[in-house]
Amino acid sequence: ILFGDEDALTSGDLTAADANAWQGTCDNIRIDDPTEYGIRVNSRGHTWEFINCSPRTEVAGAHAGVFNSENVNVIGGQWGATGVGGRNLYWYNISDGDQVGGSACDTRFEGKDAGEVAVDIDGVTNFWEGIVLERLHANFHSNSVAGTLVRFGRAKRCWMLNPIIQNPTFAGGGTLVEWGEHSLGCGVVCNYQAAIAPVSVH
Repeated sequence: ILFGDEDALTSGDLTAADANAWQGTCDNIRIDDPTEYGIRVNSRGHTWEFINCSPRTEVAGAHAGVFNSENVNVIGGQWGATGVGGRNLYWYNISDGDQVGGSACDTRFEGKDAGEVAVDIDGVTNFWEGIVLERLHANFHSNSVAGTLVRFGRAKRCWMLNPIIQNPTFAGGGTLVEWGEHSLGCGVVCNYQAAIAPVSVH
């Protein structure tokens, strides 16, 4: 499902006036096994909200959600992608200039195979700024546990707050957080509980 300017998918040009006003809310959409992506937002819209949506794919390298738009908010739902290169939530800036704002809260993720990233905040030549991730649910004991929960790629002042990590054994080399070479001022706040297996930040 594509929301926004289709022409900008390949050109990366989101400066046209007809791309500026796109906005919307989606509730309880389920998508199974898309071959490329489940939901894609490609605009300079105001606010997009996805509430309790569940795009999931078992196609290697496919993304459940790809966002090239400011102020995309994901609330609840189960987002899943499996296989090397797959992304559950992918803030992917292909447009001119930095983009600001967005969030995910109380969201559950499925599949953490090697090479997979649950949340990736990245850009081609420009930054994402001010994306807040709160109470992300991940079970690193299920499936293969060699994936990454959050990757701060080309990102500025983005935060993950109080992730809910179940069974954090990381036996397969799983990673809670990965910083890229262009991550500036990004951070993690964990509520560490001694009764739970140690969680390490890489």
